[in-house]
Amino acid sequence: GPVAQRPAESSTRAARTTVAIMDIGLVPSDGQVLPLVSPDGRFVAAQHGVAPNWNVLLGAGDQSPALSTRLTAYSIDEAALAKPTQKGQLTMLTPIGWSGTLPPGIVLGRSCDDSGFLIEAPQSSGERWIGKIDWVSGRLRWLVQDQAVNSGAVLGPAGELAYSKRIVGEDRRILVVRKPGATMDADAELFIDEPTVSFSFPSFGDEPGVVYVCASSIKSLDLQAYRIPTLAESETLTFLGSRQLLARPDEAAAYQASITNRVPALPISSGISDFDLTSGSLIFFHPGQGRMCTFEYRSGAVRPLAAGSMSALAIQPEGRSGKSGEAYIFTTDKSLRYAEFADANARGKSEQEMDGVKLVSGALLPRQSTNKQWPFILIGPGREGTYRIFKMRFGDGL
Repeated sequence: GPVAQRPAESSTRAARTTVAIMDIGLVPSDGQVLPLVSPDGRFVAAQHGVAPNWNVLLGAGDQSPALSTRLTAYSIDEAALAKPTQKGQLTMLTPIGWSGTLPPGIVLGRSCDDSGFLIEAPQSSGERWIGKIDWVSGRLRWLVQDQAVNSGAVLGPAGELAYSKRIVGEDRRILVVRKPGATMDADAELFIDEPTVSFSFPSFGDEPGVVYVCASSIKSLDLQAYRIPTLAESETLTFLGSRQLLARPDEAAAYQASITNRVPALPISSGISDFDLTSGSLIFFHPGQGRMCTFEYRSGAVRPLAAGSMSALAIQPEGRSGKSGEAYIFTTDKSLRYAEFADANARGKSEQEMDGVKLVSGALLPRQSTNKQWPFILIGPGREGTYRIFKMRFGDGL
């Protein structure tokens, strides 16, 4: 059955919050990989069919094409909404009709922008390439195509590209960052290569020029931050800070830390006004604490969000610009919730305050968009083998 209760009058009120919800429709799911939502809130890309094996998901071990996996994209503009059946059941969205066909064996990437979404292509020879598919035309353009295993690619807020690279048959990965505006042929890639460390699943927050990455050594799994120089600056990634996540290396935990949030994060907004703030921190799932946390590289602080939270995004407190403090929308196994704090140090003092208030029932993962009318896209499980897509906005109660 549905994971979110549709409000009787298109809005729901919990304590001091009111939100409006719009059902969009269903998209297929392989039960493993979350759909990608374009930053402008117009498109969704979904992976379905047979889920890839864990080597493909982690970019580890032997790579082979995921021949039973399929990718499709969907418009979620209001004009393209699925129509309910006579019994009131929501129907599947209609895929965008691309003129060509995609290469077999590709898998959905971790990131997208308004023009397209990333894919990765394991090869029968053990290599793995990175590409980008145009939302509307379905045209595939290769971004990284060499004889290495390239995985975990993400786009940055200023057009950066970050990914892990390793030699076929080896386990250790290096971090590669391509500066904004660079092409495949440009000599504008920066590397972090340490003999005793493997770098995996890079991420970007909302701050341009800062990349985060999970670093596994023989003794720990750490979250590290680096400054990316501009094209005119030196050719070195500058270390900014680090925090230990686990007292052991764990590639699966690195994957877990990075998969629930959209990358890159959009700048903070109220859900009503324009985007005008950056947090200077990364929101991520902490595998040791079992909840969402923020990592602030300037202080090295890792601060927790609500216990059991699985995904989160930052917005302006009380949905209004000019107000100090912090506010978050986050997912638990039972509901989508909202919590705000007068300052970062207030977090952690009261678990009840950390829990905030319920916005919508169901384990719904939020994605923020630049669409002022419907600034939030929600993803939740639908009928078997599907995800259910919603749009959400705050009403006048927040």
